[in-house]
Formats: sequence, C-alpha cells, structure tokens
Amino acid sequence: MNGRLLLEAGTATSALGWQEQLEISDVCVSHVHLDHVKELAFLADNRLGRAPRPLVITGTAEVVRCLQRDLFNDRIWPDFSRIPSRRRPTVVYRVIPEGRYARVAGLSIKPVRVEHPVPATAYILREAGAAVVYTGDTGPTAAVWKAARGLRDLAR
Repeated sequence: MNGRLLLEAGTATSALGWQEQLEISDVCVSHVHLDHVKELAFLADNRLGRAPRPLVITGTAEVVRCLQRDLFNDRIWPDFSRIPSRRRPTVVYRVIPEGRYARVAGLSIKPVRVEHPVPATAYILREAGAAVVYTGDTGPTAAVWKAARGLRDLAR
C-alpha cells in the first residue's frame, strides 16, 4: 500500500531489487511455513550494513517466538537481532496482539487468527479511506470474514 511494508517474505529478495529491499521498513509474517519466510533470512543479510535502520519483523507472539527459535538462532541462520551489534541490530522484532490494531509502517494493521496447521493470522490493513484483507494461508475460518464484513472502506 505504501512501499514500506512487506507482507510475508517468501520471495522478497527474488522479486525486489537492492534499493527496494533497503526501502522496506517492516515485514508482517502471517505464519512460519517456509514459503512465507524463506527469503526473510536473505533480506536481513542483504540489508546488513546497508540499511539506515533495522528491519522490523512483525507478527503475533507465537510467530515471532518461532522465528527467533527456529530460524534466526545462530544455527540455521545468524541472529540478526545482535548483528552487527545489540545496539545496532539488522532486525528487531515486534509483537502485535491478535484482534487489535497497531501502527506498522504508517498503516493500521490488525492480525486475525485463521485456521491453519500452525498458528497463523490474516491481516487487515488500513490507511486513510481504504482497507485490505490479506488472508495468507487458511482453511475454513469465520473470524476473518466476520471482521471483513464490518469494514466500510474495504477496497474492491
């Protein structure tokens, strides 16, 4: 919606040029399946020492915890929240609670729980006069559609 927010990171470095990667301020992750996070590791690596500010990785507590434990753990991939230093990290994590709006990259974003084999959310994104619903991966789930029905400014 504004060029600063990336939803998911499955193809971030394959699809975006260097300058576009550096302009991203935030990544919202719906869940931690590999097709949604695989290039988050390369995006962090590409930004190391080049980006003017840390990349903010946003998700629910379960998603953030899993990324820290299972991806950026100094075994699978470096812990970029400590590189190049704890004072100047390449990435920082932000937890936003399900069902509540938070400001992310200049937008209002609300995670809504969806049915999936692992903890997952859809996102409702809003900016002045427009709303978008991003479902990520989901099975039959009523909560996101109930939330979407209440949006008067849903983009069509």
